[in-house]
Amino acid sequence: PGIDRPHTTKASLADEMLSNCADCPAFRSDEERDAFAASIAPRRELVCPITQECFVDPCVADDGNTYERKSILTWFHCGKTRSPVTNEILKNRNLVPNRNISAMALAHREKLGADVLQICRRIRQQNGRCEDNGDRLNALLDAGADPAIRDTLGKGETSLHHLICAGRADLANLLLRHNVSVLPVDEEGQSAADVAQKMRDRVTSDKSISEWVNLTKELRRRATVEKEQEEARTRARQRSNEEHRERQRELAEAERDRNRYGTPSTAGGTVRG
Repeated sequence: PGIDRPHTTKASLADEMLSNCADCPAFRSDEERDAFAASIAPRRELVCPITQECFVDPCVADDGNTYERKSILTWFHCGKTRSPVTNEILKNRNLVPNRNISAMALAHREKLGADVLQICRRIRQQNGRCEDNGDRLNALLDAGADPAIRDTLGKGETSLHHLICAGRADLANLLLRHNVSVLPVDEEGQSAADVAQKMRDRVTSDKSISEWVNLTKELRRRATVEKEQEEARTRARQRSNEEHRERQRELAEAERDRNRYGTPSTAGGTVRG
């Protein structure tokens, strides 16, 4: 009693909460929750002006501004010809990768992803206890955290693996709402769906069984969709590579014809076979 505490700022609250992040204590106030969200928010230059989310594949458009590639392509496909930022007419639709921003955004997403993994590992160690009911996980994911990072201290589990093993189907669904990949397997070859199936077989109450049945079905459905998307991307890359090789063969053949029949060279002389 009688001890005066120094004035608490949002920054100091955020620092305190980040240090205790893995234990997930409940937020004491809305100010504390807001301070945590502010402390992990990506820098302005790492946020797409269209989606207001952290970049994954940033590229520079004709107006000199950086956008998420999918978002600016959707902007173009909708028939829009003006800059989303300046409203000026765009002279072309050329997009150039912004590698500097990409590297910074990746570092941000991986750092927050490591925090997510740490929290999920801790929830598992505490047999599912999470006093903030996923508030920190949700804030980290909203700020762009990469939840696909693997646990090098364990068996290569992802955050999703840990939450399922902790018996927290509700928090596993939170990750799914942020489009976490369900395909990664741990060192034992277990996917998230495999682990969920084991959890489903252990529960006894009808409510819990239904919850785990639904989660397992959703995980398997998403796995099917992800595999199909992966196969489609692979086929697209193969087609692109084959088209490139075919073009190279055509150019090589044209060069041989020029050498053989003495077609004038670009230097102004004549190349004779």
